[in-house]
Amino acid sequence: MACLVVERHRRSGQDEVPGASAIVDGPSDMVPDLGFALPFVDQAGLGPVEDEARVDGGGLASTRVHIKEDLAPSGAAASLLEILGDVVETQADLDRSAPLLLETIELDRNLERAAAFKALAEIGRHDLSLPASFTDSVLKALQDEYLIIVRAAITAIPRIDVPPGQKPAVAMRLLEFAASYGPKRAYTEDVLTALYAARRLAKGELYQAQTEELMLGVVATFPGGEAVEILNRLNADRDHPAWPVAAVAALQPDPDPNWYGVHDHGREDLLRELAAVPTGHLAPLFDELEKIGLERLPHEESWAWAVSDVFARHGEHARAAAMCDAVFAAMPDTTEHRPRRGLARQMALGHHLDAAVVAGDATTAERLMAEWATFTGEGTSG
Repeated sequence: MACLVVERHRRSGQDEVPGASAIVDGPSDMVPDLGFALPFVDQAGLGPVEDEARVDGGGLASTRVHIKEDLAPSGAAASLLEILGDVVETQADLDRSAPLLLETIELDRNLERAAAFKALAEIGRHDLSLPASFTDSVLKALQDEYLIIVRAAITAIPRIDVPPGQKPAVAMRLLEFAASYGPKRAYTEDVLTALYAARRLAKGELYQAQTEELMLGVVATFPGGEAVEILNRLNADRDHPAWPVAAVAALQPDPDPNWYGVHDHGREDLLRELAAVPTGHLAPLFDELEKIGLERLPHEESWAWAVSDVFARHGEHARAAAMCDAVFAAMPDTTEHRPRRGLARQMALGHHLDAAVVAGDATTAERLMAEWATFTGEGTSG
């Protein structure tokens, strides 16, 4: 594959969009309907909580994670609870601290409640066995009306054992959270944790492939810069038919100009991986992929070359040739650009020749071979 050389100033991504935490008492955005719900999702819900997530028709239609501002004053208790997660390292320590954590979780002071859930997340890193009572509390908190509690509960999800009958509903809830806030660039780490947890819950289950499809569909709705970072960090199944859809979506320019060029190295990795996915999975996206390669011309011809290599790997030699023709046409015929312009012409001729051979067009193949010989022999730029 052609080597992409994309060098520009970078900036790190932000975890929250400005003002995201200031939204008061408002329902989250409608979640995209991805076509179906996880099986058995209605058999065992998350328990008798108020205003449960609403799943309409056949998929993730909407979610009701109410966002309310926590007006309780901050205090030393929350800070001490967060520290507790670092100092509890043995089962004996956990047994002594469990009553305090359980009592705090039931309070109406949200900062302390959130800190208790975060402490559970840290305690779980020490491979300690958390009591079943914590499982019930965490699952109930996923339905809380305060976003600070929902986010804290999500951090604790990987540390509990979700009952098998509740796994589909919990996985759906986590995907709903990611679909609500990922497109806004809000709470990125919590979104990533939710996606990881949903995959873990579905692993080995009958609905694993459906969960993977839903997860990839959710990521495809994120802004380009966010999508490429999360897609690479998730290490999703490249052989899943939905993976190329999410990857091509991540290649799109980010709608926020401040993110232009951020994670372009990650996009290069995605392009290389697209060359190896099953052709049948990528074929419906050929037109979109071609557009992505062309839209960076004339300033970044390396992207068009890379896309042409993806097409060639999938036997689309005519498309590969058209991409190289576009690169050649976009370059000015000047002394400075002549060497690269000549390379573009060589690559185009090679792809045109491959297309003619595959099509069995001997006349065109002979003409292209003669042009190749003339071109390389004289050292011109075409």
